[in-house]
Amino acid sequence: MSNTVAEVEMLGTDLTISIAVTIIVSVITVLLVLFFGIWKFRYKVLPMQSEAPKRYRFRKRDKVLFFGRKMLRKVKSFTRNTVGSTSSGGMRRKPSHKLMITRLKRFLAQR
Repeated sequence: MSNTVAEVEMLGTDLTISIAVTIIVSVITVLLVLFFGIWKFRYKVLPMQSEAPKRYRFRKRDKVLFFGRKMLRKVKSFTRNTVGSTSSGGMRRKPSHKLMITRLKRFLAQR
């Protein structure tokens, strides 16, 4: 009878150990699933949020520079067209106009 008691005690300790191992393995499995699930979810959500700032935003400063350069190109082309006709027509450009163009060039070049 002592053999059966010893066997029952061994079975009891084996059963306790196997239950403990099963609980530990299941806890580790749940933690890994949660960790990788949250990790994948984070990487799926973040690129969608970060795509919006990748598009270039035209700020007021950029708009001013763009339209300033556009205006400068128009003034240059206008002055080129009038330079040929003014020399033959006898009309001269005002020096203040030339000064204004150079100041505008410097201002736009700084930005």
